Amino acid sequence: MTTLKYYLRLIGTVAVLVLLICTVAFFWFGEFNTFVAYFKGESFVISPAFCDLGVNEAGKERDAVFELTNFTSEPISIIGETSGCNCVFTESLPITAKPHKTVKIKIKSQLPRYTANYDQTITLMVADSDRLVMSPVRIIATINNPLPPPASPSTPPTLAPPPPQIETTANNHTPNTKNFQPITVIKIPTDQK
Repeated sequence: MTTLKYYLRLIGTVAVLVLLICTVAFFWFGEFNTFVAYFKGESFVISPAFCDLGVNEAGKERDAVFELTNFTSEPISIIGETSGCNCVFTESLPITAKPHKTVKIKIKSQLPRYTANYDQTITLMVADSDRLVMSPVRIIATINNPLPPPASPSTPPTLAPPPPQIETTANNHTPNTKNFQPITVIKIPTDQK
């Protein structure tokens, strides 16, 4: 029975230590991603990995906020981005994090008018002391009451068919009328003096 008590105390002690470490990590690093990146030996982390802008009106501009945390003793800079959206930084590049500091990164997104979901991945180009790292972040949003898509252009108006060509035969030069449509002629009487 004493062996069971020993193991229960050991499990309880380990659980309390893990809880204590997680609590300290949360208050020290703010996010689990930052905690993991630090202990993996990464030089920086951008958090959160994605930003949910929530429910928004169609066509509105919204800011997504990320943080670049520098774990090194050298400055780290965001020098550019690649994306397929019309997102822009609210500050001019480069955005630099001083050693052991965190800077905010604001990215302005123009939300769509005609779709209900917005989901964009932006790859940030981060210049470390000796390398260039591509670090993706994601912005998502739900569009409340998106506009109906614009009507696709209807079939363009067709032009009248070209008039039939008159063909002549080689023998008697009479017109070939196989392409002519019958015409109704109405005579209108006129007053004669």
